Amino acid sequence: MVINTFAVCALRDNYIWVMQCGDSTIVVDPGESRACLAFLKSRQLSPTHIFITHHHHDHTGGLGDVAAAYPDALIYGPELAFMPQGYRVVRDTNTDIFTAACAWQVFHSPGHTLDH
Repeated sequence: MVINTFAVCALRDNYIWVMQCGDSTIVVDPGESRACLAFLKSRQLSPTHIFITHHHHDHTGGLGDVAAAYPDALIYGPELAFMPQGYRVVRDTNTDIFTAACAWQVFHSPGHTLDH
């Protein structure tokens, strides 16, 4: 399966990753809603999934707005202070997440943060 990956510039020196895998669109770490929502609109994409890698604001700052704009998107990540409705906490290592055409394996890899 071909996965198209796009880097969306956010904040001063961060990226939001948007991946297309079959009929699924995955947003990874929407640190800024304005940049993320503008990119999705420009490409006419509706995210089916949102993945959060860790709790830092530059990775989660836009999560509330993106989740509100796409309420059907399934959201996965570590436990956060703010978790929108439908947020699925990933705690275990080697957790599998399935999208329409791809399987994603989650690995607990502390280092940058304990919840990374």
